[in-house]
Amino acid sequence: MSSSVQFNFQNKVVLVTGSGGSGTGAAIAISFAKSGAKVAITGRKVEPLQKVADEIEKVSGAKPLQIVGDLEDQAFTKSLLEQVIAFYSKLDILVSQLTST
Repeated sequence: MSSSVQFNFQNKVVLVTGSGGSGTGAAIAISFAKSGAKVAITGRKVEPLQKVADEIEKVSGAKPLQIVGDLEDQAFTKSLLEQVIAFYSKLDILVSQLTST
């Protein structure tokens, strides 16, 4: 028996940290975009983050907000939230997919 649950995140703003790669964070961000959410993504490196952004735009037709930085920097963390709220006027869901190297 197989079940398929679909969620509708229309008009929800989702910030996914650690989404600048090909792992779990990227998959989460893409999944939210497919479900209609406005997505903000963050990671430490520009190129991997851009690849995820391109995939989000491909599946949803909308460009995500991309913010490059290191979440271990407290000033960046505060700025990150401020940037998301300034861009989208709100933040509904935060997914912390932080990895450390």
